[in-house]
Amino acid sequence: MEGGIINEKAFDSIMDMILSNPEDEIVIDNVASAFALLINYLLEKRIFELLEDKGYELLTHAVVTGGQMFLNTIDGLGVLITRFPGSARFVVWLNEYFGPIE
Repeated sequence: MEGGIINEKAFDSIMDMILSNPEDEIVIDNVASAFALLINYLLEKRIFELLEDKGYELLTHAVVTGGQMFLNTIDGLGVLITRFPGSARFVVWLNEYFGPIE
């Protein structure tokens, strides 16, 4: 990110690295503040379709926390499930550090 937007040149470099190493497992981690922007960018640029066409499997990890952030994290999970392609698989991590998940 640069100035609150995705740096497309930097992202293209990441995609080049991913596509040139098809035997590797790739993990992309993002901070919560970039969540919506990154998801929109991936969908707009059809990154998931590109990766699937190249034989990659999309496995998304998402954290659901307890306490005050529960609604935000459960809403974020809902965004992922409804906006990602039907072939996407999810691993949901339950984190009760900030309180029980209820």
